Amino acid sequence: MEYRIQLSPKEILRKKFTKDVKGYRAGEVDAFLDVVMADYEAFAGYRKAMEEHLAELEARLTELSKGDEASDAERRELRKSLKELEIENAGLKARLENIKPSDSPSEENLQYIQRINALENALYSIGIDPNKVINGQ
Repeated sequence: MEYRIQLSPKEILRKKFTKDVKGYRAGEVDAFLDVVMADYEAFAGYRKAMEEHLAELEARLTELSKGDEASDAERRELRKSLKELEIENAGLKARLENIKPSDSPSEENLQYIQRINALENALYSIGIDPNKVINGQ
């Protein structure tokens, strides 16, 4: 169903009626038309407010749609980071499997660990990830 407004508040205000001998009282007609005109003005204000509200909602929907796209990109990036961390964790577990609780660290082993740590730090400082070098990546 199509809604069509035929009169504006100004048209109602400017409407002139012809007088007839058996016509209506002009004061009553004017009073009634004043009420009709006020209703039209209220309706026009309501319509304008609803159009503005609709425009705001459409803009918000567009913004949220873009946000969803950004969220999807963030989720993909987080999944990628999670996979990389899982791979790194698996590599560290594999390296630690050979260490047994009965193994006692000797002074020499501690020195080796310190040297390895220093070498890893040096590799990091020049932009190389030692884990990728070790894993052949």
